Amino acid sequence: MSASALHSPAGPPRGPGRPGVATRGAAGRALTRQRTHHTALVRTAVPLSEDQIEALMAAMARRVRGTIELTQEIDPSVIGGVWMRIDDTIIDGSIKGRMEMLRRHLCVQCRVILQSGFASDAFAQPLLPGEGFDP
Repeated sequence: MSASALHSPAGPPRGPGRPGVATRGAAGRALTRQRTHHTALVRTAVPLSEDQIEALMAAMARRVRGTIELTQEIDPSVIGGVWMRIDDTIIDGSIKGRMEMLRRHLCVQCRVILQSGFASDAFAQPLLPGEGFDP
């Protein structure tokens, strides 16, 4: 390693044996520990049982190949299912999320129909009672 690599323009020399400076080995261990320890936030409409929490943590730990630190939030707007964030990844299995996805899909489909010209004047006119589709 050259002398210029050990000196930083912003401060004193860095490297092994210097106070407050992590060695490559310690930094590598810290990075490995950081990759194997993950934080998770779980939102549900009702509190999960201990068995459910354990099963969820085991499934998440297998997926990320590490340990999980789980925080649970109760949010009635979730309606049902589970919304979770593991580090910076969001997995939305909630009813609220599925309804939002359906809403977006319907908006896109309506926009496509209106832009295609398929929606003729007949579709634009309101139906009178007794006219139109009869189930």
